[in-house]
Amino acid sequence: MILALDKCSGLTGDREFVVIGSVSILGSKPSAPRHLTISADIDLFPRFGESGEKNELIDKHFGQGSEFELENSFYIEGVGAWTMMTSPQGWEKRMVAITAPSGAIGWCLDPFDLAFNKLEAGRDKDLEYVGEMVKANITPAYSLQGFLRQHAPNPEIRERLEANLRHAKQTIKQNRGISLG
Repeated sequence: MILALDKCSGLTGDREFVVIGSVSILGSKPSAPRHLTISADIDLFPRFGESGEKNELIDKHFGQGSEFELENSFYIEGVGAWTMMTSPQGWEKRMVAITAPSGAIGWCLDPFDLAFNKLEAGRDKDLEYVGEMVKANITPAYSLQGFLRQHAPNPEIRERLEANLRHAKQTIKQNRGISLG
């Protein structure tokens, strides 16, 4: 992540970025299990002064299929603040900062906000990731369920998030033969 922050800062002139997606777990849990910290991409956007032009620059220079990806075995995807539109209220206040030696800062999602977003997306890979977060006790199931109840914007979404959490826990049980709370 440090390399991504340094490269994006040098390219855009921005010093602070919001890091979303799986790799954002490194902000609060740098010793998280390795399989939770590895991703083919790092999704980020400038914290202040975000623009489509900057995101396009990031994608062009460091995105999928770029020379950067070939050299580093991951790519950087310039996403936008719009990706956080349905995130739990107050997510910005819960972010955790990582500072690169260059001074570039990555504001990473709190694990509960990350889990919320992945449960909302509901893709198999996201549900498996949340199941692994629960298994590693990063987001204990009972605490995550309380977070969902507190932050879901309405009962319909809360029910969908809770159903996805049940599915995430069940998937991990089936795949790994473990017991989850």
